[in-house]
Amino acid sequence: MSSTRNKNKGKGKDREAKDRHLNGHWFGTGPCLGPTLCVVCDKPASGKDLLHCSGCTAIVHKSCKESVPPCLKKLQDRCAMTVEKSKTASLPQNFTVRDSPSHSVIPISASQPVLTPRERKDTGTQSYSLPGSLPNSDSMLSESSETESEALRPKSHSEDLLPTLGSSASNESSFGDDCVDSYIQTHGNILADCADYEAESWSLTVEHKFCKRQDKRAVKRQDVIYELMQTELHHLQTLHIMAEVFRRGMKEEVQLDAESVERVFPCLDQLLAFHHTFFAAMKERRQSSGQPPGHRNYLIQQIGDILLRQFSEENGEKMKQVYGEFCSHHNEAVAFFKDLMQHNKRFQSFIKQQSQNSLVRRREIPECILLVTQRITKYPVLLERILHYTQEQTEEHANLSKALAHIRDAITAVDVRVSEYERHQRLQEVWNRMENRSAAKLKSGNTFRKQDMMGQTLRHQGMLLWKTATSRLKDVLALLLTDVLVFLQEKDQKYTFATVDQKPPVIALQKLIVREVANEEKGMFLISASSAGPEMYEVHTSSKEERNTWMRLIREAVESCPEEPEEYASESEEEKRTAEARFQKILKLQESLMSQDQQICSNLEEKLQIYTELSALSGRTDAALVEPRLLVQPQSEELPQAAALLSAALQEAENLKAALSSKARSLSSHSQDSDSVFPISPAALSDPSSDSLEEIGGNGFDLPPMSDSQKKHESTVDFEVEINF
Repeated sequence: MSSTRNKNKGKGKDREAKDRHLNGHWFGTGPCLGPTLCVVCDKPASGKDLLHCSGCTAIVHKSCKESVPPCLKKLQDRCAMTVEKSKTASLPQNFTVRDSPSHSVIPISASQPVLTPRERKDTGTQSYSLPGSLPNSDSMLSESSETESEALRPKSHSEDLLPTLGSSASNESSFGDDCVDSYIQTHGNILADCADYEAESWSLTVEHKFCKRQDKRAVKRQDVIYELMQTELHHLQTLHIMAEVFRRGMKEEVQLDAESVERVFPCLDQLLAFHHTFFAAMKERRQSSGQPPGHRNYLIQQIGDILLRQFSEENGEKMKQVYGEFCSHHNEAVAFFKDLMQHNKRFQSFIKQQSQNSLVRRREIPECILLVTQRITKYPVLLERILHYTQEQTEEHANLSKALAHIRDAITAVDVRVSEYERHQRLQEVWNRMENRSAAKLKSGNTFRKQDMMGQTLRHQGMLLWKTATSRLKDVLALLLTDVLVFLQEKDQKYTFATVDQKPPVIALQKLIVREVANEEKGMFLISASSAGPEMYEVHTSSKEERNTWMRLIREAVESCPEEPEEYASESEEEKRTAEARFQKILKLQESLMSQDQQICSNLEEKLQIYTELSALSGRTDAALVEPRLLVQPQSEELPQAAALLSAALQEAENLKAALSSKARSLSSHSQDSDSVFPISPAALSDPSSDSLEEIGGNGFDLPPMSDSQKKHESTVDFEVEINF
């Protein structure tokens, strides 16, 4: 019996040992220091139900051990052995491999348990809250802090670099493998830095004896500086994942155009350059603060000069510009990401593949964007804590105080820029929902059109109730612009200028007075005291606080608006463009007329030359003495008046008549042959109604008799000439 019992005990021990050695883990029982959350189900584990690995210190329930991931310590040793074998195989046979620290594999301390998302508390996740538009509300920060803690906890760097054994190679796309390889090759220094910032605090990175020798306030100060550098490194990792994994994949894998990629990741390269410079400066200060130099023990005495240089002057302005641009387009980037997920199947497949990427760790693009927008709000909290543990009346304290003031100014500037951009987008949305021909008459008689709104800056907007003469309340959308207050009404999802009691829906701010309504805590009077005539409006808000806000903003706008009201033209931009096009067409027609006039003058000159030659051939010896000329020159700079032209034409006609009369008298005594040349008598010339003139041409040459159509045409020409004169 005893032998059988011993055999059963032996089998039980073997079975228990086999159960405890699972998936590379060596599980043991007993009490465990630190948090005791199961790495599989993330629930508390205690008592006999608790198992912990002696290699990687992972804690699991007995019921969850079958689902535990592979032991990281075992996996790390295997990968290190593979790396060494590959190095040895690639070297000559007579080459000796020396032991050297490799940064490709990050060591894991056996004394530190694997932390779960709920265990790690990032003390720097509290944000510097501002009443602006940055996404820094408590709910968003708590959510993002947990996300960042889960995604960027120091203990997980080893897991990020090593793929899980349980997943097959087919689960990750070839592009995902390329991303990992590219990231490791390009940013190996970042992976090396991760090993230096795996510990939870500065106290755990230096020797215990060295830490004990320091003052408590000095230790607290070093812990906060360490946290600043650690979170800055995590922020750099997020930026590199956005650039090397998501942005690169959207270009190469999804084949999106550059404009679409920029809509999702605006100013990403500028952010990378900015934070690389910042972290490099702090890293250099840490290396130069070794005690002794080069030792793992270090004590950073001065950090304020680096912070002041990073947040002031040129770097400060760059920070305002880059973060202002990135945070302004936060909502647009997330909305565009969602649109791509709905309509682009290749993008859907790409995001699904990257969810299994060891670098991404289930983070999506919106989460990364949110982490970046919140980074700037964490600097004031960290700087305040460093300042709290810094001795006063020192240069370090002064530099930290200045740096804190600069980062607060930068956050305010970014918040203002985000608000301005959101208001501009809101004005653009309203403008797009208005009819192109929408217009309203001002009290001065000028016209305020839809196109005039885009030249304004939206200061405030909201729904108001416009009280009519019959005490009815009309819903209107009020837009407080640079120098006017506009009331709009919505109808059929379109905005039009409000029409209430035939009062102008556009009020100039130059002479606008705001008063409270007696016994109405939600009402206010808007009194326009313009020179065109006074006008009073009564509007109501939904609450007293909202009314006070409107009154304050309107008064501020009245004080800052231009002194002289802008004269809005009665013509719209479209009418101006039409008038300009009409003017250009008139100029072209005038040029065409001038060209035709020049051509007519040229033809007349040629005709005169022909008449001169014909006159010379007829036997007139004095024909050369008559110089053919035009009364109007084609290239004349000053055009003569019509009266002068008519007088000159009449004088020329008289001269021609006198010349013809004298020639007729001198030729009357000639022979019959000469009469054939000029067969006209002076009596015929003196009597225009003579029939003899009808039988010959007006130039003295024989012509064939005219037909009825030719006579009709000639009379028509004479009539047109008379009309023109």
